[in-house]
Amino acid sequence: MGRRKAIHKRKWLAPSDCDSMAYAKYTIDSYSSDGDMEISIADCYKIINLTLCSAQDLRKIERLIDFLQEAVAVHKQERDR
Repeated sequence: MGRRKAIHKRKWLAPSDCDSMAYAKYTIDSYSSDGDMEISIADCYKIINLTLCSAQDLRKIERLIDFLQEAVAVHKQERDR
């Protein structure tokens, strides 16, 4: 079996703001046999790292995503009143 290629992606969260360093990224290292994923969210060099390698980690990240989606929906609802 050949060596697996590493997977990574970064998304700038405020690309039009030249002073913002906010980004989200994920990485799966080539040597991770289980496909463990490292997720980072950063804003002005304050970085939050999350590791996705168990069902518990998956639930934590899904709750975070649900929370962020809800926050955006509430913001849009209040903004459009």
